[in-house]
Amino acid sequence: MTCTCPVCQKKITKSQSSIRCTNLNCVNWSHLKCVSLTLEEAGTVKSRSRCAKCPTTSPEDDITSKPDIMGDVSDRLDQILKLDTLEKDVSGVKETVDSISMRMNTLEEDLTKLKNMVETHDKKLSALTEDVQTCRDSDEEIHQYQRRKNIEISGIPEQDSEDISQILTNIGREVQCDITETDIDIAHRVPSRVPGRPRSIIVRFVRRQKKFELLQRKPRLTASDLGFPGSPKAVFIGHHLTPKQKELLAKAKQRRDILGGEASGYSSYTSFGKVYFKAPNQSRGVEVRSLAHLDQLAPAVPKA
Repeated sequence: MTCTCPVCQKKITKSQSSIRCTNLNCVNWSHLKCVSLTLEEAGTVKSRSRCAKCPTTSPEDDITSKPDIMGDVSDRLDQILKLDTLEKDVSGVKETVDSISMRMNTLEEDLTKLKNMVETHDKKLSALTEDVQTCRDSDEEIHQYQRRKNIEISGIPEQDSEDISQILTNIGREVQCDITETDIDIAHRVPSRVPGRPRSIIVRFVRRQKKFELLQRKPRLTASDLGFPGSPKAVFIGHHLTPKQKELLAKAKQRRDILGGEASGYSSYTSFGKVYFKAPNQSRGVEVRSLAHLDQLAPAVPKA
């Protein structure tokens, strides 16, 4: 029920603090501020007064002379005080929750931005990785192309004041491939990675045709065939490969032997500076592009 304050003549709402007249016969309520009382002073002796419309008559009509009623009033005031405190606490909690919610929203926005940034960087990194691999592949092709006229000979014993041109002439004689000094652009030994092993000889021909003519003879020689007495070790003649291609060839040969070797139909070889691997069910070899590609072509399953 809505009451009107007899002092300011304004309605008292539920949210406004008020006090009832102490006259039992009066139902008026007044704003606390209109009777110069605080919420803490309500219910004390100071608040035991009548409203502006009631005369100060006999104490029998005074609500303050009725202990039961005063107890009810006191309880009600205590409830009001507790409600007011609770409202403040709830308001404080709501502000805290709102603040946390705002921070959470900000964090979610920041997290989304970071996630987008990471995805963007991942895409850039992936693109850069592909570019780097492309550059490496191109560089590998260039280095191997520069060796297109070269052969590598290993297993030739080293001697003081050796004549490599004469060694090449002897090789040509043994395999019936005429090799003269005019066919050779440059020939020299290169450092060996294995201590005690003779250094390999790298030969660059003037024309690739001479290189292919020699390799087509598929020479199977020993050092003693070339004038090195007491040296029955085999001499190997093949394409001058880059370090990467040499590693691929070595791994392909290992894989071939693990799977049963040539007797089981597996083979590995080089052609035009590239490594190939052939399985029994294949009519021709497949170029080996990497070690991972070799694992795909021929999984390392030992022979039974």
